[in-house]
Amino acid sequence: MKNLSFIAAAAFAGLTAHAAHANGLNIGEPIEACVSADVTTAVAAYYKGHPGVTLNSAAQDLNIPELNVATAAPDSRRVAAKVTAEQVKDIWTSIDGWGAKTAVRLLFTMGGKQLMDFPSLVPTRQADLQDGWLDIYADDGAGVHGHLWLGRVDTVHAVDLAGSDGERTRAISFYAPEGHLIMGVYASIAGEDFDSKAVKGFERTRKAIAALPQLCS
Repeated sequence: MKNLSFIAAAAFAGLTAHAAHANGLNIGEPIEACVSADVTTAVAAYYKGHPGVTLNSAAQDLNIPELNVATAAPDSRRVAAKVTAEQVKDIWTSIDGWGAKTAVRLLFTMGGKQLMDFPSLVPTRQADLQDGWLDIYADDGAGVHGHLWLGRVDTVHAVDLAGSDGERTRAISFYAPEGHLIMGVYASIAGEDFDSKAVKGFERTRKAIAALPQLCS
């Protein structure tokens, strides 16, 4: 019973999507990932006053989809790509390489409005069942269990945001077509403790995303 709360926290994004798919529900209209100059200016001004905050916080405060914050965030090292199911698997294999015992923060949202944010070890890929889902379990199955519906992962972003006093917020984020966060894997959050192995792993995954055709370039 010890991991049920973790399973509930991590699986809700995939399970909700699965229910919507099964019932033929309209789960949101796709949005344009690339943003106008006005949005870029607003996001830059926000981060000037709130350095290093997580992308979801900026999205909620600015009342815009988190995807648009990710594409407009003031980060010269930002990379982003529109991805296929196989590319999502490859990117998560890169995250596996951060180390199964490496500490990260996981963020999930429900429709971009409700947030779950908790510490975890890196969830690693399980056997590929070729069923359209990516199963990821942390701590040899004793921690978080995640199930990503690959058909609903539209873009993947890596951001490296400056905080205060040299601190940084580093995240790999997976977004649905309507711009809501599916999962964010934070290697570090400005002002909080972090695992140096996660930061090194983030750099490798960032390079893997950078090697793909870039979004909004």
